[in-house]
Amino acid sequence: MDERYQNESMKRTFLALPIEDDALSAVLDTHQKLKELITRQGVRFLTGERLHLILRFYGYLDDDKVDLLWGVIEQISIPSITADITQIDGFPTSQRPKIVCAKVESATTVSFVESVEALTNSLIQSEDKPFQPHITLARVNPGSKAVGHLIQPMAKTETPIFVGWNPQSLCLYQTQADGSNLVVREREI
Repeated sequence: MDERYQNESMKRTFLALPIEDDALSAVLDTHQKLKELITRQGVRFLTGERLHLILRFYGYLDDDKVDLLWGVIEQISIPSITADITQIDGFPTSQRPKIVCAKVESATTVSFVESVEALTNSLIQSEDKPFQPHITLARVNPGSKAVGHLIQPMAKTETPIFVGWNPQSLCLYQTQADGSNLVVREREI
């Protein structure tokens, strides 16, 4: 277990958009194709109820920091967001992925995340790691070298997974010690 979880008041916190309705159905169809393609040990697929578009990781926060962060987020005007779920990819690279994800393109999402960052950076420093908003579909163990080769054809397709997704809510999630994600704050868009 990650030693940071030993302090139960500190939980990995991130901002995300839950995926619902037709967009979720399309992502689950792609998810199933991936499961059929990658049937090897060392790949852990997320379940449908755990799929969401991760906008920003904030690292390990206690309840006071979560309250401060959410207080700022509640004050931000959330635009109507439209996003296209475009293709499968691997992160940090598609050749040696640690996660298999769906890429998302959305100018309104990028603009919104930049607004949130500008207002919250003085309160909470985001994790200093390379990051792009994405939908995590599976986690890959380090020894699973063939996964990158298997997802390459899906990563190169030009057919989007879903076009015109309009998320209905914005959530602050925290990862629990068992790896599950819990919505700790939510607001409608």
